[in-house]
Amino acid sequence: MEWEHRICPDRACSAVWFVASDSRGYDVWYVAREAGAQPTVVAASGPVCPICGEELVTILELEGGLGPSGLPESGPLFDYARTL
Repeated sequence: MEWEHRICPDRACSAVWFVASDSRGYDVWYVAREAGAQPTVVAASGPVCPICGEELVTILELEGGLGPSGLPESGPLFDYARTL
């Protein structure tokens, strides 16, 4: 499985998770608190937080998202990236 980092956007939760989609193409996601941990299996079209149920997002989406053009808009992460 190819694991990705995702973040829960709910301020009360704000947990960081490792997520991987089902390799067979089903709407099933594996969500784990840390690498190598036993994952929670979630049946959904996208990864959701097993604690609060919010859809998990990438850091890019959390920091301001992508605009209609698909290009990053604004936020501290983008401001830093522009200085590189």
